[in-house]
Amino acid sequence: MSEVLNTKASNENQICHFYKYNADCLYKLDGISMVNIKASVNECNDPIDVTFSVVSDTPPVDWTHTFSDASDTQVIAGFDKQTQLEVLLSFDNDQNIQVTAHFMVENQQKVSNFIDEKVHLTALEDCTGINKAGQIAVGCLIALLIIAGILLVILLYYRHRRRVQERQNQVLVENIESPCDPDCSTCQPATVRFNAQSANQSSTNQISSSGHVTLVLSNGHVEGSSNSLSV
Repeated sequence: MSEVLNTKASNENQICHFYKYNADCLYKLDGISMVNIKASVNECNDPIDVTFSVVSDTPPVDWTHTFSDASDTQVIAGFDKQTQLEVLLSFDNDQNIQVTAHFMVENQQKVSNFIDEKVHLTALEDCTGINKAGQIAVGCLIALLIIAGILLVILLYYRHRRRVQERQNQVLVENIESPCDPDCSTCQPATVRFNAQSANQSSTNQISSSGHVTLVLSNGHVEGSSNSLSV
C-alpha cells in the first residue's frame, strides 16, 4: 500500500495535515463560518495536481476546484464576503510535492496557511502499473475487433458465393426446362450419337430431349429424327 511521508509543518498554525494523499479538516474561515476543507493529491495525473473542496452549511457553499499550476487563486462563491483560495504547488525531484494553501477574505488581512506540507510521492510505480494494464486492455480490445471484422468479411463472402451459385443453378434449370420452339429458325437440332450395339445392353438408360433430335448410329446411318427421343 502506498505511504505518504509528511514532513513537520513549516507553519505552526497549520490545521490540515495529509494522510497518504488526502487531507480533511474543519476550519473557521472568517471567525464565524465553519467550513469543511478537503484536499486530494492526484498522483497519477499528468501533471500531478491537487483537488480542493470547501463545504459550508451556513452560508450554503459546496465548491470544488483542481489546482495544477505552480500558483493559482480562485474565488469561492457563496460567502457573505468575497473569499479566495490561493494554492501554491512545487516539486522536489518528482519525489515530493509541496502544497501550500490559504484563504483571502475581503477586508481582512491574509490569514495563516491552513496547509503547508510536503507530500512524498510513493505511488508512481502503481500508476505505471495501472497505465500498463490499461494499454493491455486496449490492445486486447483492438485484437478482438480485428478478429470480429475478419470473421464478418468471411461470412459475407461465403453468403455472396452461395447466392451466386444459387442463381447459376436457377439459370441452368430454366435452360434445361425451357423447350425449343419448333417454329424458331434459330433453334439448332440436337444430334445424339451412340453405339447401337451398346444401346441394347441396358433398357434403363434413357436419353430425352425437348427439342428436335436426330439419331445417328455408329456406322453413320441416320436412323430417325424426332422432337423427343428415348433409349
